[in-house]
Amino acid sequence: MMKKAQDYSCSKANDPSKVGVTGGLIPQYSWSRLGNAIIILGEHRFKKRSSRVNQKQEVHWVCNKCDKGCKAKLTTLNDAIVKMYNVHDHDKV
Repeated sequence: MMKKAQDYSCSKANDPSKVGVTGGLIPQYSWSRLGNAIIILGEHRFKKRSSRVNQKQEVHWVCNKCDKGCKAKLTTLNDAIVKMYNVHDHDKV
């Protein structure tokens, strides 16, 4: 028997760290002092993880403080954020 769609619920639906949208924050695209692309989201900045894009044409971004251990990251597709883990272990950048 096939279950109806309303019989299922996402176990992560109420987890604010795992959202597919920006949670009301408006991302701003900008440039760093060195001329690299960055995304400013709230009080945090994200830099491109690499200049390559994957087969889905997604671009992966990491928190500007990833070198210090921050795990926050996001993924864009056609300049829209499609995945985001926005939990930082530091104050604003």
